Amino acid sequence: MQNINRELTLKKIFLFWVPLGATWLMMSVEGPFLSALIARLNEPKYNLAAYGVAFAFALIIEAPVIMMMSASTALVKDRYSFNKLKRFTYYLNGALTLLMLILIIPAVFYFITEDLIRLPHEVAHLTHIATIILLPWPGAIGYRRFYQGVLIRSNLTRRVAYGTVVRLVSMAVTALTIYLFIDVPGVVVGASALIFEKGMSFLIAKNITQSTTHTISRYGKIIMDVPAAVANPLPPLNSSQGLKQCAKIANIDETAG
Repeated sequence: MQNINRELTLKKIFLFWVPLGATWLMMSVEGPFLSALIARLNEPKYNLAAYGVAFAFALIIEAPVIMMMSASTALVKDRYSFNKLKRFTYYLNGALTLLMLILIIPAVFYFITEDLIRLPHEVAHLTHIATIILLPWPGAIGYRRFYQGVLIRSNLTRRVAYGTVVRLVSMAVTALTIYLFIDVPGVVVGASALIFEKGMSFLIAKNITQSTTHTISRYGKIIMDVPAAVANPLPPLNSSQGLKQCAKIANIDETAG
């Protein structure tokens, strides 16, 4: 650990941080882009209002999984911790999806939106449609953020940024396709684009962490130099070469902290 502290330079910190900073910068474009499309469709006042409320509901329900990335970055160190936290993530995602299902029950939803919040019926109705579309939202985000933390823990922050690029492209293509070719309310354009993006993030999350999860499964721990470890699998453990390779990997892990 002392060796790492001596080797930690401002350049290394900057290179580690840039993909993460770029990720949030890219994601900040999402809201204005979708709002611009919704504003160009019929009844923009109602649809923009409904989109904002539905997005706020989704943010409230997803709140418990937002810090899953920090949790996996801090806690995932080996096969045991990886499997334990992954199982916890699945349970939490299921509970939040169930909560989302309860929210979209018409009696519950309209009590909250019309009786408590006092939304006009037109806005409440459009918000209900958008919230139904966003049903898979919390589960997809929890799944993605768990694996993002594993990537950060493995010093693979660039892959987090690559995944964000794929998500943004899929969101933009979906939104523009519906906007240009399908006659639906603007709030449906926004919610559909968001949920397709989250679906893409669900699909790519495990794919872009494949080398890391393979390493955890094979060696029982995270190794910072993941591609090299995967490219050079262990020889049989009953051979002298295998024992030397095990010792080498253990030394890599100790140095990586």
